[in-house]
Amino acid sequence: DGTQLNRNAVGTNYIKNDLRCNVTSTATTHEVTFNSNGGSAVAQQNVVHGETATEPSEPTRFGHSFAGWYSDSTLLTPFDFSTPIKNNTSIYAKWNVARKVTFNLDGGTWTDTGTNPQVVNDGETAIRPTNPTKSGHVFAGWYADSACTTPFSFLTAITSNKTIYAKWNIITNSVNAILSPTPSVGLTIGDLVLTSGDSSKYSVSAGYWKLNDSGSALASTTPIEAGQTYTLYLTYYPENGYTIPDDATYTVNGIPTEWSGFEAESNRKISFTIPAPATQISELSATVT
Repeated sequence: DGTQLNRNAVGTNYIKNDLRCNVTSTATTHEVTFNSNGGSAVAQQNVVHGETATEPSEPTRFGHSFAGWYSDSTLLTPFDFSTPIKNNTSIYAKWNVARKVTFNLDGGTWTDTGTNPQVVNDGETAIRPTNPTKSGHVFAGWYADSACTTPFSFLTAITSNKTIYAKWNIITNSVNAILSPTPSVGLTIGDLVLTSGDSSKYSVSAGYWKLNDSGSALASTTPIEAGQTYTLYLTYYPENGYTIPDDATYTVNGIPTEWSGFEAESNRKISFTIPAPATQISELSATVT
C-alpha cells in the first residue's frame, strides 16, 4: 500500500495508469481509574481525548455509606463527570462512617417499609418515622431504652449503632374520674370537685351526694362527718365523638363504681366511707423506781 505511479510514454503522450493513497489515523485515549478507597472494585475506563467518563454505579463498603467521587486523593474537590478527559485521570471514592438506627416496634407495624434500620452518617441525626400502629394499643412515643423510661430526642447526634423503642399504652375499656380533695373530716360537700381522668374523651359531673345512699341529696354546705358513708352520683359525658364502651369499667380515685339504676346508663354512683378519728390516750402512767 502507499502511492504508486505507473507512467507509459508514447511520443509526447503520457498515460497515468494508477494512483492510490491510504491514510490511517489512530485517536488518542486516556485511562480513567477509579480508586474505591477500600470499597468494591470499579472497572477502569478508556476515554477518547476530549470526551467524558461515564459515572459508574456506586461502590459499596461495609459499615460505610458512599459520599461521592472526588478528583483528588485528599477528597476536597468533587469530580465533575462533564469534565473533558485530556490526560490519564484518577478519581477517588469518599466514604462516611455509617451508623444503623434500628426501630424496635415491640409488636407494632408501620408503612415505612425499607427504612428499618435507618443508615445515618456518623454524627448526624435519625429521621423520625411515621408512628407505628398496634392492635389494642395507643402509640406513646419513641424511647431510648427498652424499659421506655427515657424519651428519645431526634435531635440526638448518632455516633454509634442505636436501637430506639416504641412505647405502647394498652387501650382499656375504663373511664376514670378524679375527686379532689378526698372526702375527709373538716370538709363540706361543696368542697369536693370532680374532674375527668381524660378530658379529651369525656367529661364528668357530680349530680348529687347522699348520706348512706338514702334520703335526699345533701346540700353543698353539709359537713362531712367521721364514720359516715357518702354516696356520690355522677354522670359521664362523651367528648369529640368518643363513645364510652358498653363494657367499660368506671372508677373514682381508683374505687370501682356501680350502676346507679337512675336515668341513663351514663349515671353511676360511688360510696366513700369517712374513717372515724383515732382513739386519743388521755392518761399515761409510769412506775418510777
